[in-house]
Amino acid sequence: VGLFLMDCVSLAGWWLVVQSRVQAWPRPSLSLSPSHDVALGDRVTLQCHVPRQGGRATLHKEGVPHALWYQDKVWGAAEFPIPAARREDAGRYWCRYEIKGEEPEESERVGLVLRGE
Repeated sequence: VGLFLMDCVSLAGWWLVVQSRVQAWPRPSLSLSPSHDVALGDRVTLQCHVPRQGGRATLHKEGVPHALWYQDKVWGAAEFPIPAARREDAGRYWCRYEIKGEEPEESERVGLVLRGE
């Protein structure tokens, strides 16, 4: 549930009340497991940790114009496994979390670096 602030603006003698939304929930966060020392062929899981239940989490990678995966009705964390890491899996990822009717929130970018790359 968001908090709202009321701002008053005067335009030619008329007063307008403007509502502005203040973010009350933390942003989602993305983590890798394992977080370091991933080699070609290793299993790695990207986990999108979300602040509330019931929304959709999507996983994104820089350079890819669409979401790679999604999971609905997330509670706690959505997991996106890579069973055997390939060279093309290296890169910067982020997750996006949205609940219907609200603005989506994005995590910070996280880099997947493969050992020996």
